Amino acid sequence: MSGALPSPVALAVLKRELRKAVRARVKQVSEEEIRRQSERVRLKLKELPEYRAATTVALFISMPHEIDTRGMIEDVFASGKRCFFPVITGQHSSDMALREGLSVSDIASWPENHWHIKEPPPTIAISAAQVEPRQDALTDVCLDLMIMPGVAFDAQCGRLGQGKGFYDKLLSTYQSAYADLKYPMVRTVAIGLNEQLVPEVPMDPTDYSLDKVCLADYLFEAAHANPQA
Repeated sequence: MSGALPSPVALAVLKRELRKAVRARVKQVSEEEIRRQSERVRLKLKELPEYRAATTVALFISMPHEIDTRGMIEDVFASGKRCFFPVITGQHSSDMALREGLSVSDIASWPENHWHIKEPPPTIAISAAQVEPRQDALTDVCLDLMIMPGVAFDAQCGRLGQGKGFYDKLLSTYQSAYADLKYPMVRTVAIGLNEQLVPEVPMDPTDYSLDKVCLADYLFEAAHANPQA
């Protein structure tokens, strides 16, 4: 945020109130409009240099009243890229992993979590007699691009999540691990609906700004934060 940082308590209040306001706004968006905006984001995402260059991509399965990622997931598989999806393994902010999905039919077989979102199980059946560990994006590959959701975004590529800290902790873990391995840091792009754009996202020192924010009618880059249609 501009100027002096508010106290942790005040910042938490700001975040809570912003989440409440944006969620209420997004709930007013019709399913038809969500489909329209999702298609625009899908087409824009495919043209991003980070996406075109990536061979390993992390994506997410949409929740209700969220941008629809089904077409984007199909695009990733059709392009031959490897695709990884979040799974929550516990109650702490560090308890999120990214496991590989092999196909749309593979995803269809996954169990749902308590938010009714499908999550990749730890193993995959190669055949009736063979089960193997599912690949993990941190320990088994070098992830090129992380495409993530959020509640609110701003033109400086600030992101407000659901409040659990999963993605911020994951990015912190990747930053440390990739620095040790001398890998380039994973590129980050948030996607969402136009209604999720706000003047400024309240951020504290543990919050990560992203490389880009891609909405239906806007594309913001961290370096200069100029919107592109």
